[in-house]
Amino acid sequence: MAFWRAMPAPTPDARCLRELAGKYRALAVLRAKRDSYGFVADRAALRGLAERYPGCLRELDTLDGAELARRANEADAAAAGAPHAPWLTWIWAYHRLMRAALGAKGALRSGPAPGHGEIERLAAEATRTAGWPIDATFIRALIRPAQGRIGVVVLEHLGATFTVPARVIAEALFPVRRPSPYKLR
Repeated sequence: MAFWRAMPAPTPDARCLRELAGKYRALAVLRAKRDSYGFVADRAALRGLAERYPGCLRELDTLDGAELARRANEADAAAAGAPHAPWLTWIWAYHRLMRAALGAKGALRSGPAPGHGEIERLAAEATRTAGWPIDATFIRALIRPAQGRIGVVVLEHLGATFTVPARVIAEALFPVRRPSPYKLR
């Protein structure tokens, strides 16, 4: 179990919210193709979205077309200045933190157990990738992630960052269609 220091909660600006709206519109198109044909043949589009927005394929799997369109509209409205629900900030932060976690985890796999200096270097790199302070505790949690899943580490870190139970964030971002393979507090 990892515990993180309280840091200022990151928030997306209008440009980031417009990008999220674009992501949801792209996912809605892919979902419509999948619903029509039973699969999505555009692997390049899937790969590009997954690289830019790690975890978005989970959204494609768990959200229907109407929900994807609703999320795109809500992100557009928030970018234009409307108040927005916390989930928009959470998903923006999730994608950034997951990208940082995947980068750090890749570096952790490529050598012997990291020393303090390497963990601090990875924390600095994760900070640059995420765009807000990420400490060494997060990197250490990635060495042997809870329940063997990086996503659990990311969601628990977001829960601590936003002072919301990780389970609440996970349920808002990825509604359960079938029982989850892991447990969140």
